[in-house]
Amino acid sequence: MKTAEEAVKELRENDVKVLNVCMVDLLGRMRCVSFTVKNISEEDLENGLGFDGSSITGYTTINNSDLVAKPDLDTLIINPFGNGERVAYVLSRVLNPYTGEKLSTDPRTVLQNVVRMFRDKFKFFVSPELEFFLLDIKGNGETGVPSFGSREMDAGTGYHTKFKDGYFSPPPMDKTFSYRVELIETLKMNGIEVIKSHHEVASAGQIEINFKHREPIVMADWFTYTKYIARGVAERHGFKATFMPKIFEKDNGSGLHIHISAWDAGGERNLFYDPNDEYAEISETARYFIGGILHHAKALSAILAPTVNSYKRLVPGYEAPVYIAWSRSNRSALIRIPFYKKRDAKGKRIEIRFPDPLTNIYLAFSSIIACGVHGIERKMDPGEPLDVDLYSVDPKLRSEIESLPRDLWEALDYLEEDEVLKKTLGEELIEKYLQLKRWEFKEYSMKVTPWEYEQYFNL
Repeated sequence: MKTAEEAVKELRENDVKVLNVCMVDLLGRMRCVSFTVKNISEEDLENGLGFDGSSITGYTTINNSDLVAKPDLDTLIINPFGNGERVAYVLSRVLNPYTGEKLSTDPRTVLQNVVRMFRDKFKFFVSPELEFFLLDIKGNGETGVPSFGSREMDAGTGYHTKFKDGYFSPPPMDKTFSYRVELIETLKMNGIEVIKSHHEVASAGQIEINFKHREPIVMADWFTYTKYIARGVAERHGFKATFMPKIFEKDNGSGLHIHISAWDAGGERNLFYDPNDEYAEISETARYFIGGILHHAKALSAILAPTVNSYKRLVPGYEAPVYIAWSRSNRSALIRIPFYKKRDAKGKRIEIRFPDPLTNIYLAFSSIIACGVHGIERKMDPGEPLDVDLYSVDPKLRSEIESLPRDLWEALDYLEEDEVLKKTLGEELIEKYLQLKRWEFKEYSMKVTPWEYEQYFNL
């Protein structure tokens, strides 16, 4: 681990002028306070720096607002865009200054606690597939939201992408190619490893990047920095990057497919792999883990699909899962077992397909691990796999398969009753999360949309 002495030396050798000390709020957003490096000592980095926590979503109240950010120095990145700004960033744990204890509503602390809780039995590795849109926003009235058609045609070349025909498009049809190359190089410069990227299905500048697997806290930190860096690189290209799950009503939305595997505590043996399993070479442990996720899926959706907009993505016909089922190589199922080659002991994993990029990634990993382990401990049978296209299956069979909640409010109802998630995330955090998200849904419910004017104005 990097020491405070090493960090201060690194900052000064690189002539860094400003250190952004960052934390993650309940919505998963990175929040930073800027300190001048010349006024930061080794003691500050060792003991933490004070800040007002009352304005950080989900942290504390105005009458008890003083908190301390203790930097995790291994997350220090210097000049993330390589443009000579002489700025550094570091992610932090949040402490109570009176007791010195970690703040129970700090998402990074929650994930660290969950990993520590199970470390004697399991070592987890995760790898998300991050989908998002890169848009050349010229505006549409006062909303600033791009119209669908304006994203398809390049007036200079005449090359365009047909509706829902963007997947794996090469340049010059793919206008995101140079952006993706620069983004991957910028992430690499900051120690974040991407194994591949491509244009996604949506025609309007949708892309996907896949990370090399890492332990949960490292990956969560990578993910947090990636969203920030992706936006910064987009600005340089004259674009806007958005992680909104559903932008265009008739095109695919953006998901965050999370791949996870469980190994023994020493990281020597993949506990999800069984070469004798004829279906997908997965172990009984993996099946129980899947059973836990399926059992808690409705409550999990409040964390993994956390916005009103999320449930406009989770509809049939757009490659987003709706039905609570599992399968091998089936992208219409909630959980998919990737199967690209046989006897893949290191690569055996499960893919959870209903999260989206607006999830708080620290809470997402915490919740998935806790629910999966609950399935292992209780030996929860996931049932038989469903290898059919669940969107076009016989309606009678489909009616027998449980579905995800229809909207955020229903998902929150399930979360409120889920004892495993309440214990894992903490009663205080759950209470604040429910309050925040119910307010969000109520605000949305009071909005009058253009669709309603069109539908009802002349009745």
